[in-house]
Amino acid sequence: HKRGIKMVIVHGAGSFGHFHAKKYKISEGVAAHAESLLGASLCRRSVKLLNQELLARLTSAGVPAMTVSPFPTTVGCTGAGVGAFVIEEEGSLAAVEKILAAGYVPLVHGDVILDSKLGHTILSGDTIIEAMCARLHPRRAVFITDVRGVFSRPPSDPKAKLIHAVRIERESGRMFFHPDLGEEIKTEAAEHDVTGGIQAKLASAARIVRAEGTTIFIGNVSSKTTSDAIGGTAIPEEGLSIKDKHSIDNELSVGGTWLLGK
Repeated sequence: HKRGIKMVIVHGAGSFGHFHAKKYKISEGVAAHAESLLGASLCRRSVKLLNQELLARLTSAGVPAMTVSPFPTTVGCTGAGVGAFVIEEEGSLAAVEKILAAGYVPLVHGDVILDSKLGHTILSGDTIIEAMCARLHPRRAVFITDVRGVFSRPPSDPKAKLIHAVRIERESGRMFFHPDLGEEIKTEAAEHDVTGGIQAKLASAARIVRAEGTTIFIGNVSSKTTSDAIGGTAIPEEGLSIKDKHSIDNELSVGGTWLLGK
């Protein structure tokens, strides 16, 4: 921010909100649990605690962050099919552009939101990032995790390999991984994560690349490469090819996964 870079920070509910979300089946709507309304309130309370902690740390570091909560003005509509969800009313999300223009750093969080079909549901941080990219058309989006990037298997698996780069074919949405992997990509989500884990993040990132052409980076929270990606000093050239193993090994092997248009 001090270098004049405009950014929006989005965080999920993490372990703060996901346990309530799962217990009270909040993503399935009001009718899914007898105490769903209370559960939604408890879930939001937990998420706000996390948000306030992040806000305190950002402002202590000199970042003029301002929280933007999706509830109650952002309204969703969940359809009958799996993943058939759209944001009907962007509400407070639509104000992010004005907040950016005023010089602040919007701090948006995953949230319980009203839903025109289910009564309420969960709006994940990944979906928020998609909405922000569609509205703001950023040059890059950085997904920060507690591991080095996207692996061919769960990171705890000894056979797991870090995927340095992924090409997204914009017409079909197919993903092209580094040819050295030679194996199917397997993913998993934490038991309490009701928003899909890394598989959902990959799908979300792929849709952003296809729709907006935005470069995506997924990396570890403490990695220098992640910091450089946020600051714009580690963006690969447009012509980078996944088959260019020399380029990948020398430029990206520090850690992290790039998703680029093909």
